[in-house]
Amino acid sequence: MGIDISSDAIELTHCRLNDLIKTESALLKNGRCSYLNDNEKSLALLVGLDIVVVHRNAGIDAILKRNYLSKPVPIRVQRENESVADAMTKLTIAAQKKGAKIAFLIVINETEDLVGDCDSNDLIQIIHSTALSVNKFI
Repeated sequence: MGIDISSDAIELTHCRLNDLIKTESALLKNGRCSYLNDNEKSLALLVGLDIVVVHRNAGIDAILKRNYLSKPVPIRVQRENESVADAMTKLTIAAQKKGAKIAFLIVINETEDLVGDCDSNDLIQIIHSTALSVNKFI
């Protein structure tokens, strides 16, 4: 919907309405559901947080509704067969693109073969999942 008093703008609107251009929209072709890629196991670990789920982003699963230093707070849950280092890399790249000052990585698996070269950084805060914490304790 638009409001304009310019006769040129009104004429342009009439032309566009009379000569509609059909585009090849991937969203229209594939449907909205094809764009949803949230991982139910990952989201289950975020229950209790006030978040917005992020779809189609390899580095972020959710963003807190509450900002930190006026910037978004991205969250990622490590995947089952993903090293901590790989998860950190993906989250770091995505968080930097969002201008985040802090981001959280929920680690679910810290076996030796999945840890790799995990350089800590000032942006990412690592939190162990409840299951990982209990299993490490026992």
